[in-house]
Amino acid sequence: MLDEKKANRIRIQLQLSILDSLRSNTMHERHDAIVDAHQRTFQWILSSTKEGGQHGFSEWLKMGSGLYWIQGKAGSGKSTLMKFVVDDPRTSEYLRQWAGGSAFEFCAFYFWRYGAPEQRSQHGLLQSILYSILKQRPDLIEIACSETWNYKYTMCTNDIPLKSDDPWMLGDLKKAFKRVMEQASSNTKFCIFIDGLDEYDGDYAEIASYFSQLSSSPFIKICISGRPLPVFGYAFRDMPTLKLQNLTAEDIRQFVVAKFTSNDRAWSFLKTESSDANRLIDKIVHKADGVFLWVNLAVNSLLRGLDNNDDISVLERRLGDLPQELERLYSHMLASIEAIYMEEASMAFQIYEACWYCRSAAIINQAWEEARFSPSGKTATKDTAKTLFQTRCGGLIDVDVEAAHTDVYLWKYRPTASYIHETVGTYVSSPTIWQHLLSYTSQLDFDPNIALIKGATVRLTWACNSEPRNVLEWIVFYWNVVSAAAIDIDENSSIANAASDALNEFDYVAHSLAKEWRTRAFAPH
Repeated sequence: MLDEKKANRIRIQLQLSILDSLRSNTMHERHDAIVDAHQRTFQWILSSTKEGGQHGFSEWLKMGSGLYWIQGKAGSGKSTLMKFVVDDPRTSEYLRQWAGGSAFEFCAFYFWRYGAPEQRSQHGLLQSILYSILKQRPDLIEIACSETWNYKYTMCTNDIPLKSDDPWMLGDLKKAFKRVMEQASSNTKFCIFIDGLDEYDGDYAEIASYFSQLSSSPFIKICISGRPLPVFGYAFRDMPTLKLQNLTAEDIRQFVVAKFTSNDRAWSFLKTESSDANRLIDKIVHKADGVFLWVNLAVNSLLRGLDNNDDISVLERRLGDLPQELERLYSHMLASIEAIYMEEASMAFQIYEACWYCRSAAIINQAWEEARFSPSGKTATKDTAKTLFQTRCGGLIDVDVEAAHTDVYLWKYRPTASYIHETVGTYVSSPTIWQHLLSYTSQLDFDPNIALIKGATVRLTWACNSEPRNVLEWIVFYWNVVSAAAIDIDENSSIANAASDALNEFDYVAHSLAKEWRTRAFAPH
């Protein structure tokens, strides 16, 4: 019979062990990558006033049940809105009113089509939600994971060291999630926020039906955002909803004015030519039709014009030239790349698509350098990153250049390069656009995967020299990058020999670095 002190210590040990097995390095990545809501925008969503609450969302948080659907067209700011709602303290306050003195937990998951597999799958969804809830309610771990708990408990009571856990299987996650949801009652309530359901890599109808059934419990409610696809429209036809693009005109105006006032020339334009400036802002709000992505691109174009001393007629022409539909806008941006740069632009897009393992700005940048000046061997810098992402990609790929080059670990754990919106990936990968891009390198001795292998080799050397204590960790990371690139190379293709040479060079460099590390690590002191 265990004494109470030891039993409590084992209980805590098991809770921490199971929580750690559920935790993932990418769990908060999408939330952190979503741009924060601009100051004073989206306040209406949590407003309790009659004017602000016509969509009923704040009342749903306080007293409602079931499922609430936030629908909006591509680029309308759904993810930013969901992040704002989840992070705002008023959400917890309103849910506390709903709970009525009972315990309640709320958590969020953000689907991401271009993230890691666990960021777009049911497996990742369940694992993330389980981790979030069980971290808040460790008392539920024994119920949710009873088989694992009993096995580990036996090991601990017999003083057998716990071994590292195997990855969770989907069936086990479903079972554990079901058990947690079965604990919902008048004493324990759950609220789950799910962003980007249209970015789920699975059966839309099946998962929409699943969430509808789950939210039928009076003690569970779910808020979902996504594009208004017909399958969701049918599944959520009886649920309360709002159409985001119909509610953001004032937010867009606030955003534009704030961007203008933060720019010296635009601020001067607002003060000295207020009539023209306000007319321009009105046109932006009207033409945007609720699409924040379009607004951001339009404002950036106008700010460039003001820096070039454009008068009002040229500014209005700039605005008129920007297509309203996103696909036409992307074509406009692609066409803005100077013809002399299209060969390098084609390389950049191909390397970005090939670098699916981590989307590291540093690796993509280095691979691009290797492709342009093969063999390069020089470490890519901030300046080359700006050249790549700001001039060769037409603004379609975005990256925080400063962040990507100040923290060595940011390159490893956070994909810092991404399309400005998930619809850009669909646009670029469409057969017509993709073949158009490929045509610029069809006569060159270029392969994006070989470029990635060469780029990873250069960056591995740099990383190990910068962080010599983490040599083995870097070798494993870059080995994974290289392996992912090698998978996509056909061993029977004309580039097989070049690929083999690049892989051999990586192996030689990695082996040499590991040997140097071992010599230093075990050298007598």
